[in-house]
Amino acid sequence: MAVNEAIAIGMPVIGGLHNGRSPWALTFRRAGLLVDVDPPTSIAQGMRAMLQKNALRRALAQAGRERALKEFHLEAVAKKYESVLENAWQEQTR
Repeated sequence: MAVNEAIAIGMPVIGGLHNGRSPWALTFRRAGLLVDVDPPTSIAQGMRAMLQKNALRRALAQAGRERALKEFHLEAVAKKYESVLENAWQEQTR
């Protein structure tokens, strides 16, 4: 949830490559930087890249924000739920 909230406000995000939902939320490196968290030096390298590469930081922040607006906005989520419920209803009434 924290990753989704961060990308929604246009914050560039570093997530764990094999940790929870980070790879999915960051669309496997298109909306955020994914690093291996073991060894910790990988995290430091990711942080360094974000600090030193302005274009990378801006591109990831923009891509994350666009993803959040498209996939996680209230209306988008509501439409997905509506579709799931409608499909379930149709299955039950067959």
